[in-house]
Amino acid sequence: MIYEQFRNGINIGGWLSQYDCLNPFPQNEKEMQKHLDSFIREENIAQIASWGLDHIRLPIDYRVIVKNEESLTDRDTALACMDRCIDWCEKYHLNVILDLHHAEGNIFGMMDRPMPLLTDKKLWQNFINIWRMLTEHFRDRTSPVLMFELLNEVSDGSGYLWNRLYQETVKAIHEIDRNRYILVGSNEQNSPFRLKELELMEDERVFYNFHFYDPQVFTHQQAHFSEEMVRYNRKIHYPGDISAFTDFLKENREYIPKYSHVAMEREVSSQTMRVLLKDALDFAVYSGKELYCGELGVIDVADASDASGWILDVQSILDEYRIGHAIWNYKEMDFGFIGLDNCIKSPERLEKVFGKF
Repeated sequence: MIYEQFRNGINIGGWLSQYDCLNPFPQNEKEMQKHLDSFIREENIAQIASWGLDHIRLPIDYRVIVKNEESLTDRDTALACMDRCIDWCEKYHLNVILDLHHAEGNIFGMMDRPMPLLTDKKLWQNFINIWRMLTEHFRDRTSPVLMFELLNEVSDGSGYLWNRLYQETVKAIHEIDRNRYILVGSNEQNSPFRLKELELMEDERVFYNFHFYDPQVFTHQQAHFSEEMVRYNRKIHYPGDISAFTDFLKENREYIPKYSHVAMEREVSSQTMRVLLKDALDFAVYSGKELYCGELGVIDVADASDASGWILDVQSILDEYRIGHAIWNYKEMDFGFIGLDNCIKSPERLEKVFGKF
């Protein structure tokens, strides 16, 4: 059902979420308004459509719709941005996933215990109320196809509280809009290895999703925002040998928990990816539920031919199992195809991935 509508897309991170990761980033309301007006315009959506894609994934931060001391804009302004973008997507025949990329009490990577969102009843209710508000706002939106993604990269140290919260949120949304498509991500930052822990709902409008960046020693090579990648500091090619990273982990055991699923891989290749995707591919078969991969991508410091080879091989495997997907990221954010100046960063990578320039 959703594969035909959300087969091949791209993320628009850095606009309504993670804007504080940009360089420079907006630091006051005036700069934020300039950012909102300029970061994504109609010509950007037209460009995405020209690349042959069929949807965008639009991440949003709770701080743009719930006023707090960190907010640099207000709900009406943010909703107007969403409306405007979705109107452009309708014009250029792109469907949309609205992804709550950050919620109050959501702590990225917090797996040693349940994060506050899952244990604080006030935060729990605030989360559901955000989705009630968004559902009411978009209730009459039927074109383009608009799907809600409840929360990006969940971390649930309990292993079960996310199942309770997501099911209650789905029910709240469908009380208002019975026909709205909903995506639910797996635990441990949308890990494919955790899909089997999801308690599935018998609801034909609910689908499940994961992210894929493995092995990260390739996709995040030399990442300035990753302590271990800065320390390792090696150029990795695709396909290629990554056995030295196993030795690095043995010598730096504090990083092993983060890489426990991939620590013993000796190479990065199409065969490696098929092994690392096995839990997702099995889920797509045994669950009877459609699956979606909301993020896949390679950092922009990787060689263009290596990055495009990895992306195309992963997409090929996912397409084989009718799993839709979206590349991270359209603009900047270390993975982007274009820069803040709207210029294409690597024509070679763009042409290899999308077949046009």
